[in-house]
Amino acid sequence: RVSSFINRLLSLSKVENSSKDMWSTFDLGLLLETVASLFKQTAEKCGITLLSSHHGHVPFFGNKDEIDELISNILSNAIKYIGNKSEKVVSLTSTINHNTVTITVTDSGIGLQKEDISHLFKKLSRIKSEATKGVTGTGLGLAICEKIAHKHGGTVAVESVYGTGSTFTIQLPLQVK
Repeated sequence: RVSSFINRLLSLSKVENSSKDMWSTFDLGLLLETVASLFKQTAEKCGITLLSSHHGHVPFFGNKDEIDELISNILSNAIKYIGNKSEKVVSLTSTINHNTVTITVTDSGIGLQKEDISHLFKKLSRIKSEATKGVTGTGLGLAICEKIAHKHGGTVAVESVYGTGSTFTIQLPLQVK
């Protein structure tokens, strides 16, 4: 756990201190497909159906490693916090509207109580409840996600119903160079 925490702190520092000199144009659609396929086996082992639907080829200008981390962390959390439901479904979708790509991760998991949502993206914030007992984490992942989204001119938001599930929505402007 200590090494995991140190790695997350290093990741946060890297995001905070990296420059746009590291940015390049990459295929965001392909990255989404790759991330989904990497998590599919983990999801299946947990009895989770992972659905994915993407816009296809999406040229995107940004830091590919950071965008990968953003999507992977939110998808990982969706799988990690699915709970003991009979129907376990996580979906990763992307759509394009005007010059914005919207990436959505929806789960049929444990959900969040309204009062917990405001703390979600703060450093070292962990939701402690009976439903999250035994789930490990550092409390840094979503803070890192928010920093990455903001750095790329975007946002990350959550809507949730306790006991029903959550939807995380990432909106990023399409910038091509």
